[in-house]
Amino acid sequence: MIDLRKLLLIVIPWSFSLGLDAQTSTDTIQLSMKFSEKSDYSNAIAILVSYVSFHPADSNALQLIGLNYYWDKQYREADRFYGEQVEKHPEYSNLKLDYARMLFERKQFKRAGPAIKEFLLENPRNTEAREYLGYLNYWDGEYKEALSEFDLILQIYPDNKTALGMTRAIKELTRPYFFAFHEYSFDSQPMESGMQTVESGKYFSSFLNPGLKADLL
Repeated sequence: MIDLRKLLLIVIPWSFSLGLDAQTSTDTIQLSMKFSEKSDYSNAIAILVSYVSFHPADSNALQLIGLNYYWDKQYREADRFYGEQVEKHPEYSNLKLDYARMLFERKQFKRAGPAIKEFLLENPRNTEAREYLGYLNYWDGEYKEALSEFDLILQIYPDNKTALGMTRAIKELTRPYFFAFHEYSFDSQPMESGMQTVESGKYFSSFLNPGLKADLL
């Protein structure tokens, strides 16, 4: 039986060497995607790696290699590959976003933050990256910064459900609170005195503002 993978690794480079780039490159990427759809990531990666050996600057092919590593749960290889390619091709925003997304989804938050911010320098209206940064700020207790990110999303997409929900949650969390209760004091006299006490304050950023406590006379 013919090994399809080995055959492709022979035919594809041979076709490139003959100068059949335009149509063959499109066909190669489409072929790799068919393997990916069947969860045959090893063959998809092999085809794409062979292709980029002749087209090392093809951003779509590079992106698909990284994605196939990730889909195949080869997380270390995906991390290594994306890191190398982002360094080689800092102009490729698609690779930067994929790398930031992967770090975020893998809960590598300390590394995801700088990657997201770098991407946003060139793509300030990308709402996906804004959402990631909003969540990172929120989890760090930086509510003001998180709210700013979700507000920016709403300026672009006013009906964005995630941004609307997070904006409400943050405002609810940081709103001033007013809590009244009773304290009772006892002395040697057979008399109980009640004293109403009010405590007010506000949560903001990652710190709890000192509460203001006053006795109502």
